[in-house]
Amino acid sequence: MLTEEWGIAFCSDKTLEDLLPRTEIPGPIADYWFAHDQVAEALKRNAIASVDQLTAILHNALADPAVLGPVTSSRRALILDGIALAIGLAERLGLNGPVLDVGCHAGFVTQSLARELGRDTVGIDPSTRAVEEGRRRLTVEPNLRLLVGGIPWDTAERFELVLAIDSMPDEPTEMGQFLRGIGAVLSPGGIAIVVSMHWIGATVERLRVHLKAAQLGFAYADVVGGYMGLPPSFETEGVVVFIKGGNQKYPNILVA
Repeated sequence: MLTEEWGIAFCSDKTLEDLLPRTEIPGPIADYWFAHDQVAEALKRNAIASVDQLTAILHNALADPAVLGPVTSSRRALILDGIALAIGLAERLGLNGPVLDVGCHAGFVTQSLARELGRDTVGIDPSTRAVEEGRRRLTVEPNLRLLVGGIPWDTAERFELVLAIDSMPDEPTEMGQFLRGIGAVLSPGGIAIVVSMHWIGATVERLRVHLKAAQLGFAYADVVGGYMGLPPSFETEGVVVFIKGGNQKYPNILVA
């Protein structure tokens, strides 16, 4: 499905510029590369505020069908691992309630969860352009909704399973707001799966305060990923699973 419907395929011997050649001709590909280079430059300068603003522009550019498949292919292993973990936990634990995909972009992960689990699934993302592109593609998915929004999310809906892949912010205060927002939309006993590169550098004591406020108990930690990137190399990110209402503390040394 990822390959046939979204163009998200495994690539073994190509770079991103092979798949998406740079061009000066105005259009979606030129817009993507311009935004990409702006983010890279801001990262070099450690200009965090600029990075956040420019990343939002980059995500809008990424929503275009000409760009989405080739660029997202570089993350396919991480996407597949995250999807598989969510499906496996839902089936193993008998989670039959609604599912939320946080930071869904155009909805390819949301679509996978809705099809495989066969239950009501909602995806939220702050990029209006990405959500509109997803809605255009996913008109025949009866148990799937894509909405413009982010965490914290002001909603009366509650979910039994929440999946967040690379949507948790790095800044400690915003990370705390994010985790409390995740806790707020989970049903009691619900499961949150949070994939992020930011777990390793986070301060344990501060995280425990945020998690207590969010009523999220630690369940376990692992890594997701594999051979990805263009060209591929072995890359992983941390994933932490929480239980709403659980009482196990976040570990002193997550790596262990």
